[in-house]
Amino acid sequence: MNITEEEKIAYVANIISIALRDGILSPKEVSALEEFRNIYGLKKTHFTSAYKIAENPSFTLVHIGNFGVQVNNLSDMLYLAHIDGEFSGLESSELEIYSKNIGLTKEQFLKMIKEAESAASSFKSQIECPKCKTANESVAKFCKNCGIQLTNSTPDPIKIEFEIPKEGYSIEFAESTSSNFSLVLQIAKTAPVFESALRNKKNWYLASWPKSEFGNVFKLASGLSGLKNKRFYINGIEEQWDTSFGFLWCFNNRNEAYQPDLYCFGKEDNRINPWGCTQIRMDWAEWADWFSYGKFIPAGKNSYQWKFDKERIMHEVNQNLHRVRMCPSIRFNFIQSILDNFPEVIDLENNKDWDFKTSYSESPGAIKIVEKSGSGFFKYENEYYSDGVKPKGYNFLKLLMGKSAKSSNESLPAIDQVIG
Repeated sequence: MNITEEEKIAYVANIISIALRDGILSPKEVSALEEFRNIYGLKKTHFTSAYKIAENPSFTLVHIGNFGVQVNNLSDMLYLAHIDGEFSGLESSELEIYSKNIGLTKEQFLKMIKEAESAASSFKSQIECPKCKTANESVAKFCKNCGIQLTNSTPDPIKIEFEIPKEGYSIEFAESTSSNFSLVLQIAKTAPVFESALRNKKNWYLASWPKSEFGNVFKLASGLSGLKNKRFYINGIEEQWDTSFGFLWCFNNRNEAYQPDLYCFGKEDNRINPWGCTQIRMDWAEWADWFSYGKFIPAGKNSYQWKFDKERIMHEVNQNLHRVRMCPSIRFNFIQSILDNFPEVIDLENNKDWDFKTSYSESPGAIKIVEKSGSGFFKYENEYYSDGVKPKGYNFLKLLMGKSAKSSNESLPAIDQVIG
């Protein structure tokens, strides 16, 4: 054929797409595609390019070259469509439309179908001898070159796509040369649903578990953390891997910590948080930004109350939780109880647990604080701005955590261990 290398790739992509229509590659289709690659002198890299084009769900048949080339392409596609003895309605209608578009009549198309049926019926797929690599007919019992016994069982069809279960968790991943891949594959094979498929000459695997067995999903995800080709589904819908398993590195650090439960409360880094999750990133510290979420309310002359914006606090907690929401160590009921039991308003007059948060530059909503100290000749004033409140130590936090643990009925480490 007088077509360019690029046109050859598109030409063969048309043929491959017909083989992929039913989601399965039969052994005969695999052999026929290899035959076409040899006939048209397509390098393996170019064949791989054609395969990638054809397996794209949005791919549609394209017209290559002149009328003669297009008729030849249609003939090859019809041959491939009949090779496994199943000429589906989808293949038939698609190829009929193609024939109309290149100018063939209905009678001409039907004649080409009969020719394809006849050619496909005489096709004999081949198997390769495992010893000397000689091609033998698939029905052969012994290699025609070296004489060793060959398997006479018919190879199973090769899946190219998975049907993702509509319930539970599913992970699909590609074969890898990673040193721990055999262990990963062993974990996947324990799943209630385990399947394999061939995509672009690379093996892919699917493992699915019900929602009650996230622990096994977690094991497989941990093993796949360093690999690129992987996808995660919840109830048949694909989720972003990073936002679903973004907690893995933190969870592994937790398991390696001296006291894992205390790690989640920030004890390891001396950055205590009230939530039991370091990834919420809202510590119990004087400088914490979330203690400025709210506004001051005048309560008298030079007296103020602080009203927390609990909706904003809740929004930030939920937003930060989202990317680690699958972590099995998160106590969601406890976190909600902390939010529920957190005070709406704090009276700052002679408050032993809270004080004005110091800010040395004025900002929207900030108030000016003038503190007078000393006596006699040693009187002085300290002026600063405040845009929120700060806790005085951990006494209030102890009470908050104790109340929240009780109302959430969650098992927690001793509060004195967290804060002490």
